[in-house]
Amino acid sequence: MKALSAIVVALGTAMAVLGLVRPSEAAAAIDPNNVKLPALLGSIFFDLNHTSGSWEACEGLSYLVEGDTEFVPYGMNETGYAQFAALSSYDPNRKCVVAYGYKTTDTSTNVLIFDAETGQLVGPPVWVPVVSYEFPGVGIRMSHDHERKRTIITGPMESYGTSHGFYVVGDGHQESKDLGFTLEQIAPRGLFQLGYLEVLGTKLSAIDPSTGFFWEGVARNSTDTKATEFLLLGVNPDEGRLEHSLVFPIGDCEVLGPLTWHEGSRTILMPTFRTGTREIIVGSFDPSALTCVTMQSLPLALLPYSGFMTFPPGQGNTTATLMVNAASPAAGLQDAGTPNTEAVVLSRGLVSPPLQDAAGLTAAALRRLQQGPPPSNPQMLVDFDLSTGEVVQRTGTVCMSGVAPGVGCPGQLHWAL
Repeated sequence: MKALSAIVVALGTAMAVLGLVRPSEAAAAIDPNNVKLPALLGSIFFDLNHTSGSWEACEGLSYLVEGDTEFVPYGMNETGYAQFAALSSYDPNRKCVVAYGYKTTDTSTNVLIFDAETGQLVGPPVWVPVVSYEFPGVGIRMSHDHERKRTIITGPMESYGTSHGFYVVGDGHQESKDLGFTLEQIAPRGLFQLGYLEVLGTKLSAIDPSTGFFWEGVARNSTDTKATEFLLLGVNPDEGRLEHSLVFPIGDCEVLGPLTWHEGSRTILMPTFRTGTREIIVGSFDPSALTCVTMQSLPLALLPYSGFMTFPPGQGNTTATLMVNAASPAAGLQDAGTPNTEAVVLSRGLVSPPLQDAAGLTAAALRRLQQGPPPSNPQMLVDFDLSTGEVVQRTGTVCMSGVAPGVGCPGQLHWAL
């Protein structure tokens, strides 16, 4: 059995095959405080206060009970923390989800670590002295380094337009450490030309475990064209040095996309446009050769929700789990329209990558922060073969944000081993 239909989630003492177990059987076996791994985990960032009837900012975990139903919250949501950009990583060493948390009472940045099995915090939140842009999480880059057992986090040190500092939170530590340099200090003079731009998006960083280099996507206003340009920067956090700075297009990859480390190919994968075309591809960036080539074409219908891509256990190196639009054209997964290839610059130097729909983006963000999750299209899961370009398995609808408490779409996906 392949992919999603073969993924087993142990619930209590019973084993349920994703998408094949009947609801009555699953319900009897669920222990919401003890999720047996491996499991597909999601993150939730809003919940409904049943006393007041209002949505409240919170952070927590959810998991998929059954492929054709929904993600189920479990553990303890941390009320008073929020984020907009779905910043989180999975740490297989500790079996934890490491997440960014914006504390709503004092607007501070924190690293929250959730136990993947219980959904509970592992220790208190760790404060990091960087701040976010207007939407919590925008301007922040964060990735977990599994080899060196640490989380690297970077962002504006005081307010938008100032220097971007780098910090580390060691596994098991309850304090952050200033790495002693800023992006502006290590960048060559004039690198940001007419000005650094914050990027509205998610998964804008990834760590190469072989070198420990922190790769991040940034944007600038070009001196020559007066237009937005995306860059990919390779930072050596131990030496405080910018090792590489590449301007898009890079080979086949025309613009910046959400970054995901792929252990099988030892490359960074990103949905992007094939250079000079309007074709969406999965680009594969090799941090050793500094090249970006097409791993596979990606139908527009398979453009991942929130940009995430995660890799199921036991499926080899070419299978990726994606959450995609389950509405029309879900039946055939054919292309749906033509994507916008132009980056959109919003107010105060914020840029939206062209793979996102920038129309109404600010309003949607404010609704999400003030009124709970805005309604979204129904989403489903597919397992996509990166070597053949085929969907090898799919579920029914698993979530749709903004319609009821507890059934919203997760802000990020992680296969927890």
